[in-house]
Amino acid sequence: MLDPTVETTEDILLWKSNQLEMLLEVGNTLALTHDMTELFQKIVDGAAQLMNRGSAAIYLLNHEGLLNLEATFPSLPDDFPEAMKRALVTKHPHIYRVLSTMKESVLPDTRVAHLTEEELLVTVSRDLRSLFYIPLCNQGRAIGVLIVGSVERVHEFTQDEIDIFHALANMAALEIERTRLSHERQAYIDEIEEHIQQQERIKKSLSESEQRYRHLAENALDIIYRIKVASAPKRHQLEYISPSVQNITGYTQEDFEDRPDLVRDIIHPVDYANLKKLSEEIHGTEPLTTLVKSKQGKLVWLEHRITPQYDQDGLLAALEGIARDITERKQAEEELCRVYDELNHAYEETIESLAKGLELRDYETEGHSRRVVELTLQLARELGVPEDELVTIQRGALLHDIGKIGIADAILLKPGPLTEDEWEIMRRHPKLAYDMLYTIEYLRPSLEIPLYHHEKFDGSGYPFGKKGEEIPLAARMFSVVDVYDALTSDRPYRKAWTKADALKYIEEQSGRHFDPRIVDAFLTMEKNTCDPDDPT
Repeated sequence: MLDPTVETTEDILLWKSNQLEMLLEVGNTLALTHDMTELFQKIVDGAAQLMNRGSAAIYLLNHEGLLNLEATFPSLPDDFPEAMKRALVTKHPHIYRVLSTMKESVLPDTRVAHLTEEELLVTVSRDLRSLFYIPLCNQGRAIGVLIVGSVERVHEFTQDEIDIFHALANMAALEIERTRLSHERQAYIDEIEEHIQQQERIKKSLSESEQRYRHLAENALDIIYRIKVASAPKRHQLEYISPSVQNITGYTQEDFEDRPDLVRDIIHPVDYANLKKLSEEIHGTEPLTTLVKSKQGKLVWLEHRITPQYDQDGLLAALEGIARDITERKQAEEELCRVYDELNHAYEETIESLAKGLELRDYETEGHSRRVVELTLQLARELGVPEDELVTIQRGALLHDIGKIGIADAILLKPGPLTEDEWEIMRRHPKLAYDMLYTIEYLRPSLEIPLYHHEKFDGSGYPFGKKGEEIPLAARMFSVVDVYDALTSDRPYRKAWTKADALKYIEEQSGRHFDPRIVDAFLTMEKNTCDPDDPT
């Protein structure tokens, strides 16, 4: 991966930046993939790309203890035996060790390692030398292994490479689980739609023959019931409930005949005395979803579709309902939300790593990103920005100077004033940030701050010379915070200003560098949070 000729700190940091950018691109590609076979191939393609066109493979462990070879890079030849794509996990002890311990493992040189016949067949046929095994884990268990390796030559894996592949493996495991749940959810939705169509056919049959109605209802998977509505609430009567109620709730048809309260508590858990009002509310609306407890104490989610039936005088005579057990669907939805949350957390950690990588390069700005993020979010709330827009502002503020990765140390870390030529190079960093991050789809809404935070309200800024409200609000807010934090922080060429002097400067630049409305809000916010005992 890392070129052995790389020697300078700048080159190493640039390499790390490229690897992180490449990792983000791979993660974004995986997130947009919905086909499982395609997902496996993109995982190994991404791993090989990070390995500088090395070799990669992904194995998953099924419930029978068999390893399934899901994808490789380079691709397997067309005549590769199907039987070799399946193997007992005990035949691959190096993979077995990783699955058992859920810890990565390095095989330095396959030519001197003790290998089983199956392992030897794979390494020799692919001319593999050094191998790195990374577990794919989900919910505390290993579901498979990602293997990356060098071809024809021995390769020593560095800690940076190990960290990169570990991050890729985490992304891959989350995306595999997300895709699996998505497929299961779609299959369940398809099944529901099929059930709905089936129930529509049942409903049509009911009008043709009472006998046919009974036959279909008795064999339906869902609970079918009919409640006769009387003039007095206590005289409402459960006329019919299908046998499937026992499979779903544990209660028999006889239980419902003996205990009228079960209709209210299990089948129709609403105010049983107000069925007439209920029929008016539910007619033509979305299905009613309820959570009930079965006879065995298990919580069951039911989805009701209820149709009011009226007599010849237009009065409510009965309620006919179909209740479907959607417990598995609910659980799948909750699990899918959890996986999305974990994936989003992984993306946020990657963004923070990019920002920290830049601060490590420019130690004089250490802590700058964290401070400006907190202050920008505080200012956004002061200006009434909706909470659901704050995450976009947070990401943009965190990555505002990421374009400086492309600026040479000689300019970025120069202790004295920059020449005009050097300033021309420095002014490129907003566009560099935009070009670097635009390919990552979920970061595009956050690019306003990195691209425009050096524009000025009077049009004298860069890189485009935008002015006034041509500059996005997020960038106008951030420019105030960025300048304030820079002035109140030590720099190689000057000491930090006092907060009072910095606020005075911000006020003086109202209408020139900064939006007056934002300046007013910022000054008010700072005055309200000012510590009277702080001498600065």
